[in-house]
Amino acid sequence: MKNLLLIEDDPIMGESLVQRFELEGFQVNWCRRLAEAAEALPAGFSAVISDVRLTDGLATHWFVDLPEAQRALPWFFLTGYGSVNDAIATVRAGAREYLTKPFDIERLVSMVQEASSPAALPPEEGVLGISPAMRRAEALVHKVAKQRVPVLLTGESGVGKEVAAQPSAASRCGRRHWRQRHEDLRAAGDQPQDAMGEDEEAADWQWVCSRGWCLS
Repeated sequence: MKNLLLIEDDPIMGESLVQRFELEGFQVNWCRRLAEAAEALPAGFSAVISDVRLTDGLATHWFVDLPEAQRALPWFFLTGYGSVNDAIATVRAGAREYLTKPFDIERLVSMVQEASSPAALPPEEGVLGISPAMRRAEALVHKVAKQRVPVLLTGESGVGKEVAAQPSAASRCGRRHWRQRHEDLRAAGDQPQDAMGEDEEAADWQWVCSRGWCLS
């Protein structure tokens, strides 16, 4: 599960953001003061959303003095008192976005999702390809592979269904329930071909995948 650090001292805004991002699948750690956030940061987060003006200081001034590793996280700052100089300094220090209130919540959710998505991995780690379209497809495979349900992959021959169904593409968890599907296919009268000297488990896995299933 993605972890989000929220730094917000307004109870209404804070509660609203917590509820929305929990609906989006995030585990939210809500801090109301910079001192609390400083203690929480070392735990590691997928992204950080912070108000600028807090009761114990300006979050942007605190941010620029943080260690580089912590500033490398996707940071999103929200403020009702926008300052061009403050925004420039914050973005130069590594912040992803500096938004003024009222802001578009849908846009914020989209940016945070994108910043914390597996699609943001370096190109060399892509299994399906490095084009934007294939990166989006692989991000979807990673997301779906976490669900404990069978997934049907469809498409023309040669588009990469078996590659997408491999454990390496599906967050390395594709074999978790594939044996049940294997037994279901056999019970329905569908039989695999002989392995022809290949590793029997690998051959059975490929056979299950060829039936259009990536089992998480």
